[in-house]
Amino acid sequence: MLLVVPLLAILVGCGYPIDTGPMLRWENPTTYKDGSPLGEDLAGINLYCGRSPGTYEVAVDAGLTEQYPLRWVAYWGGETWCAAKAYTITGVESDEFSNEAYYPNI
Repeated sequence: MLLVVPLLAILVGCGYPIDTGPMLRWENPTTYKDGSPLGEDLAGINLYCGRSPGTYEVAVDAGLTEQYPLRWVAYWGGETWCAAKAYTITGVESDEFSNEAYYPNI
């Protein structure tokens, strides 16, 4: 079965601490693509981020949380794009990425 991927949003506050950076937030999926319940099968979310759309340099296992600080953005000093894939307890990862969340160079 194919997994539904989460929708991502980057929340930015002015003057965020350099050790946390902006927060990437999402809601974990609750169903497979066919609409059947995911139940306890969801093991976590893998985040993929990079400095250009569709090209990811950083991969992070965010587990079952629904937010993750983008600590490295302050060091990159530029634009960042992130997408996610859900994975199950058996290690099966969704075949598609979520929408891309964009963090501008501000």
